[in-house]
Amino acid sequence: VHGKKSFLDKMPGAYDEKFSLLRAYYAYMFTQPGKKLLFMGGEFAQFIEWRFSQSLDWFLEDYESHRKMLAFVKTLGALYNAEPALWDDGAGWAGFSWVKVDDADRNVIAYTRTSRETGDSLLVVVNFSPSYYQNYRLSIMKPTACKLLLNSDRKEFFGNGQYVPEQVRTSPASYGDKPYSLDMALPPLSALIYRLEALPEENEIPPEVLSFLAI
Repeated sequence: VHGKKSFLDKMPGAYDEKFSLLRAYYAYMFTQPGKKLLFMGGEFAQFIEWRFSQSLDWFLEDYESHRKMLAFVKTLGALYNAEPALWDDGAGWAGFSWVKVDDADRNVIAYTRTSRETGDSLLVVVNFSPSYYQNYRLSIMKPTACKLLLNSDRKEFFGNGQYVPEQVRTSPASYGDKPYSLDMALPPLSALIYRLEALPEENEIPPEVLSFLAI
């Protein structure tokens, strides 16, 4: 088990890029089906892989980058616990659906996780490239509002703090094989997690209007 390096030391790029990519990877791992495991020091991004003969490098928490990585992992873990969509069907793929899986040129993937118990859905978008995409477009089947739950690029997590809207909505412009599209800002080496809320179709009467008409 030795000689494989820690997660952080496996990451390519400059110092800050290693941390950015590791945060994106952790978000990807936590939002995929299956059980989660962080090993000995991974929660604060220890550079040296674990050694049974010595303690973890706890002194790294004195450094901003490692301290903020720990804050990110705590936030990510709390989000995981709070969202049944991420774990109530953890042993299968019934609650998983790809949104973008073929964009190798820009190194971006996107998928949804849906709870079988509550029906709530999350959208996960991961940009594994060092490029910033200001208007990255996804194809969506139905009109949807998206509320940002987690942005791994925030400065409190040792990110760059690139602007990301707290809420985005689909537009009725078809894209790919779906009738709606969603444009979003993607910081480099980052992961975004949104809560999805269905909106009425263009020809559909909103529930509040139906309630008014029934009076």
